[in-house]
Amino acid sequence: MFTRKLTAIALISLGFAGSAMAQEATLQPSTSMAHSTARSAVLADLSAARSDGTLGAAWTLGYIEAPMSVRSRMDVLAEAERARVEGELAAINAEAQAVAHTAPHASMKVSSMR
Repeated sequence: MFTRKLTAIALISLGFAGSAMAQEATLQPSTSMAHSTARSAVLADLSAARSDGTLGAAWTLGYIEAPMSVRSRMDVLAEAERARVEGELAAINAEAQAVAHTAPHASMKVSSMR
């Protein structure tokens, strides 16, 4: 009798705990924002800025530095070929494979808990 009451109390408390954690994730848009420009006007301005070039890439506006390379494509390809011939590329790939094969997988965790 005591076990049935204890089981019933446990199930009821679990039910309340589960419902207390359930929450719907909905975005509540702010209603206090005042819009002074219509969407169509903003889109027209954006289109005009893109066409006349005033809206450039992020690096032309100064947000980020433009990517710069001091080496030619041929230099990079020659370095990659040198690494392949000398075995450096194979060593890097072997290390990556070893790390990938020794990392614990989800299936290992489940089987070890049984």
